[in-house]
Amino acid sequence: HPANAKVYDLSQPESQKYYNDIGYSCFPSLQDFAILVNGVTADECNYPHRHNVVATSDCAALACAVLHGKVRKFQHLFFNYQNILYTKIPSSEPPRKIYSLRQE
Repeated sequence: HPANAKVYDLSQPESQKYYNDIGYSCFPSLQDFAILVNGVTADECNYPHRHNVVATSDCAALACAVLHGKVRKFQHLFFNYQNILYTKIPSSEPPRKIYSLRQE
């Protein structure tokens, strides 16, 4: 979580801090993010912007786009998901599903 950078005094590039603040305006907590992406598939993401644009006019669309790799400014959220889905779970039938647990 980006707030961990402050807690653990980790350095971040200025551009990442900028995009984190924009992201927080849509989903200030992981719970908010999870609610927005619950049950939405990549085909259902209605995010008409380029992958390097973070637009907050539709927070649900932004969250979906982040999770499914259509916005790459939040790499931690996307690349962990992509790694699990495409390298750790066999691609046989029935279709792959990921269930996630969260602890705060």
